[in-house]
Amino acid sequence: MTSEFEALVENARDIFLQELASTAGALEAVRTAFVRIVNAALPEDKRTPFPLQRHLTADEKTLIDQGARAALASLTAAALQGGAPAMEWRNPDSATETPPAVPRFLDMALQTTELKWGDSALVFSLLENLVETSTIRDCSGVFTWLEEHADALGGGRARAAGQYNMLRMCNQLLRRLSKGHDAVLCGRILIFLARLLPLSDRSGLNPAGVYNLSNITPVEEVEEGATDSNGDPIDVAFYRRFWGLQSVFQNPAEAMKPGPWSKALGDLKAVIAEFQKLKTIAAASSAPDANRELPAVKYLSSSKLMRLQLQDAGFRRQWLTQALIFLHCCTHPGRSEKGAALKPRQSEELEGVEGALFKQLEATPERGAEFAAAVRAVLQDETSWSLWKNTVAMPVVQQNNQKPENCTSFERPLYVPPPAAADPAEPPAKRQAARAGGVTRQPPTPAPGQRQRLWLGTPDLDRLWNQAPNNMAGLRVDERKHLPTLREFMAPPPPG
Repeated sequence: MTSEFEALVENARDIFLQELASTAGALEAVRTAFVRIVNAALPEDKRTPFPLQRHLTADEKTLIDQGARAALASLTAAALQGGAPAMEWRNPDSATETPPAVPRFLDMALQTTELKWGDSALVFSLLENLVETSTIRDCSGVFTWLEEHADALGGGRARAAGQYNMLRMCNQLLRRLSKGHDAVLCGRILIFLARLLPLSDRSGLNPAGVYNLSNITPVEEVEEGATDSNGDPIDVAFYRRFWGLQSVFQNPAEAMKPGPWSKALGDLKAVIAEFQKLKTIAAASSAPDANRELPAVKYLSSSKLMRLQLQDAGFRRQWLTQALIFLHCCTHPGRSEKGAALKPRQSEELEGVEGALFKQLEATPERGAEFAAAVRAVLQDETSWSLWKNTVAMPVVQQNNQKPENCTSFERPLYVPPPAAADPAEPPAKRQAARAGGVTRQPPTPAPGQRQRLWLGTPDLDRLWNQAPNNMAGLRVDERKHLPTLREFMAPPPPG
């Protein structure tokens, strides 16, 4: 037998579905639904006129939440029965062309954050429920909606109500995804969290600099005299040295000790020397194509593939980038590794190996010089990030029985990446397009004590963006404190 509350939930579900099918806007539809649901639970003499002029009670919020969950479950079940993705299904019984039902329903729930008497957490509970019950394919569609509404979800009452719901939902989904087959969706989730949460939030800082030591690359036991896939003899010592570097890359703090450090640099130099001897073959994996998604797979460490991998341009580019990241971690250790700082002699050795790695990266097709310049820029940004985490991003000490606050705010220093060297394979017209009047423009070097000027490529944009240190300072300049006379205000605009 259905209880009174269950009957109210079913009625709330039906009201949500009716308003969903209406032609009203999302805000008007959800306001009407709320008033109808609340009044259905009240005696006739106590019903509230439209619009609702008070805050919802705890029981009313529970009723609306359960009704919205039931409505969402009905929509996803209908999409499954119709064989369509949940975020693309449209009601076939609708007389007019309607947008997909689930995104419109989420739009309605999102509008509750705009209602002072509404439930700001409703959209987040629905999203969490939707992701938990959806396939990986449907979750990709859900995150398309999240990305389109990231600004609304990350501001004001919405952010305060659902910040940690979003964090929990994303972390649970990341555990379901394969880092190899679903690498793109994993990246979208991390980018969304970085956009939603403040930069100083400790959930994404890893302030202790902990490394993932569980990602182990297996190494075969190869006997002397074994041959590869081409029938050529395998250099067993080099094979063990090359793949043994993966365990070194995995734990930079351990590698910076005197004994392991000498061996690691020796192995890196041996690999660079081998790269110099072998001709590079530009494979499909290295061709630049922004519209093609490449699978993110672990290294295949079979000894029979060794020679082919060393010649593959895509594999070589990935390995060289990995080695450069390892050296950067050694140069800028985390807070927990301050005792493992490099000595001056080790730093000199590192600079030499780093230069050789960049040289090999620039020589790797396609567009190696451009790719190497991009890696330099990323590592430069990572330097600023590491410096902030190690010196500034300290949590406020708990005082007066209050919870510790997040880390202090982060202001990224101005940085102009170095211009990429001209690639011989690049068409001359593209190289000329980056020049102004036949002379390549360079950002001016700031004088001591002055801030770095922004360089945006054209004189007009440079002048506009460097009029003041920041937007607020630009609003406070004396030139803006001018009240025109009536004659000046009514004067016709200048010709032209």
